[in-house]
Amino acid sequence: MNPKLVFAFIIGLSLGLLLGYIFTDLHYRNLERAQMSGSMMGMGQPQMAPGENPHSMDGVMQRIQDLEGLIEKDPQNYDALVELGNLYYDANIFEKAAPRYEAAVQIKGNDPNVLTDLGTCYRNTGQFDKAVEMYDSASKLDPNHWHSLYNACVVSLYDLKNKDRAKAYYEKLKKVVPKEINLAEVEADLGAS
Repeated sequence: MNPKLVFAFIIGLSLGLLLGYIFTDLHYRNLERAQMSGSMMGMGQPQMAPGENPHSMDGVMQRIQDLEGLIEKDPQNYDALVELGNLYYDANIFEKAAPRYEAAVQIKGNDPNVLTDLGTCYRNTGQFDKAVEMYDSASKLDPNHWHSLYNACVVSLYDLKNKDRAKAYYEKLKKVVPKEINLAEVEADLGAS
């Protein structure tokens, strides 16, 4: 068999899996947001053109442009700020996601998911103390919000190199984390049991 053909097949398959994962994740995030905030239609939200695929790269870029325009006109539009933050977050453009989440938190700072995503933006831009601060805020709002506890543990352990602080988060995390989440690597690095 031709090695170039095998290599091209493997690259194509990998790229297909990656894109499938990204678009599936975007799809389920959008469904979750729609369930959490109710239907946004008719609430001042820009809508996709009929037949436009919101998950295509062009669809995502168009949605970003629409949301940027909406926020320019209505800077207090919480839903638009969060959705725009999520789009930038999903694209790993954390330096653009963070200000959108910050603005949303200024309007309504009681969503542990938004606070956790903002914390992750801070982590990915090297602001580790601010990241933990956001995770703590999320955890205070919802003590069972395992994502914020997990992220606080990881940032404390790996980024801030504070094993004692990480162990404290880990102890809280063990009580609320779903059984299907594997904490073995963190547990091993903490020396916990």
